[in-house]
Amino acid sequence: LYAVLNVPRDASLQDIKTAYRRLCVMFHPDKHSSAVDNASAQKTFERIKFAYQTLSNHEQRVMYDLLGSKVFDQKLPIVPSTKYNEELKEEYEKLMKYKQEVNKLLHSAPSGSMQVYFNLTRIFDRSMDYELTDSDEEQPQSLVTQAAFSHSIEHPLKDHSSVKLNLSLLANSAYAQFKPTITFTHFFSKRLTFDMKYVPGKLFFFQDPNRTESLFQPEYMKYNLHLSHMDSEASLVALLVPGFSGGLNYRISKRFSGIMNLGFGGLSSGIKYEVSKLIGVSTLHISPTLKLSLSNNFSFFVDEGKGNALSIFTRLSASSGFELNISGMTSLTKEISIVGHLGLSTTAGVFLDFRLYRGRYEYSFPMQLSPELNSLSIFYGSVVPLTIFLAIKKLIIEPYIRHQEEKEKEDLKKSTEHENIARKRASANEILLMQETVNRIVANEKKIKGLIIQRAWYGALDNISDQNYHLNDEVIDVKLPLQAAVRDSKLIIHASKSKSLLPGFYDPCVGVKKKLLVVYLFKESLHQVVVSDEEKLRIPLKNDIMT
Repeated sequence: LYAVLNVPRDASLQDIKTAYRRLCVMFHPDKHSSAVDNASAQKTFERIKFAYQTLSNHEQRVMYDLLGSKVFDQKLPIVPSTKYNEELKEEYEKLMKYKQEVNKLLHSAPSGSMQVYFNLTRIFDRSMDYELTDSDEEQPQSLVTQAAFSHSIEHPLKDHSSVKLNLSLLANSAYAQFKPTITFTHFFSKRLTFDMKYVPGKLFFFQDPNRTESLFQPEYMKYNLHLSHMDSEASLVALLVPGFSGGLNYRISKRFSGIMNLGFGGLSSGIKYEVSKLIGVSTLHISPTLKLSLSNNFSFFVDEGKGNALSIFTRLSASSGFELNISGMTSLTKEISIVGHLGLSTTAGVFLDFRLYRGRYEYSFPMQLSPELNSLSIFYGSVVPLTIFLAIKKLIIEPYIRHQEEKEKEDLKKSTEHENIARKRASANEILLMQETVNRIVANEKKIKGLIIQRAWYGALDNISDQNYHLNDEVIDVKLPLQAAVRDSKLIIHASKSKSLLPGFYDPCVGVKKKLLVVYLFKESLHQVVVSDEEKLRIPLKNDIMT
């Protein structure tokens, strides 16, 4: 409905009335004398009037913002404006309570993780000479050295508070460890947060019954106070065992931020910088024994649209030597992403980690390939996994995703076929009704050398070429509808879910990402701009001038 009137979602009542009056000038039935034009104008005007009546009524507008077009479904207990205000208010309060219950369910949605550790040094490290003994033959070394499981449930409380319960289990060849954690969070304001984390203790289960150590080990209680103000933020952590720590993050400029942390582990200070698709963090750490370590972390967003990123982390320390970590991430679907991590260290050797994220769950498989740096383990940890992943992605994953997308697109086309045909006919009639208004606007703009639309295409415009591109079934001409929206040498099309609902527009390619190309003349200079279907269009702009 906001797109029908071409107003933003936060438009005031006066803005809605103004937009409604402008559209009435073009589409009011009284403005068209012929029977054909009058009938076409009547259908378009009913759509515009319905949008105005809904958005100008506070209760109906709030319900529409909450539920969208479902608010007009006859199956719902919500009917259009024939209800009294008191009844609408009651339904509004019911919807608000329903929304609060939904938010509680979303907050309490469980999350978890699973980690399985592998030791593959016997397979990949050929530099080590293993000699089997009788004990080794009786108890061969297992490739799986450790497994860890974690599960969390969060429940919102009143007064901007929440409590979170986390249960973790760790098991290896020697013992199993169970640890519960309770976290209480309270939001005093948008900028001040208090956290309290309580770990009652760890419960151990040993395989050897002769062990005499205590099976229960008490842990700690931790407090965290986080404050953010304007471009800076500070964090103070109080840990009963062994102490406290604090931190400060201050934004120096648009691209640079300063970082400082102080605690029993030493002093860390550094700088964070953001340049285009690169985010980097450089940190210098001084331990209590005055040992220095320098670390650098660089994250490259290779393809943000498809969720691909590359991260490189380096550390030089007097105690642990040199360390290099390379991570790559790719998104398979909206809910599933894969992360591959290769670590090289002069002290820890070569290790590999694969992680699968699905919704709120994480599955991790760390692998120790070699205790020392050698070319064989580096090759098996980088080239081989990357080759296998690319092959699987190219031969299996991408075809499956394309098949699912095509199936969803076809289903959407079938379900909206009749609606799209009717909308296409209505847009053609709306363009005819705009012609007189467009002629008047163009004549006035020519007198002042103002804004004149030369070309406007809407649809699947992923590969635009001014020389050889032409209109097809998935691209439509929207030159007249945009020219009709020009006011005082300015054109503003507000952001919305889709521009296909604008007067004179329709959806030429259902289920496909659409763009809007506009070539316009302003002050006798040619301009060009391309915006996405959901993006706001505002012209003229100096940056749009064609060289």
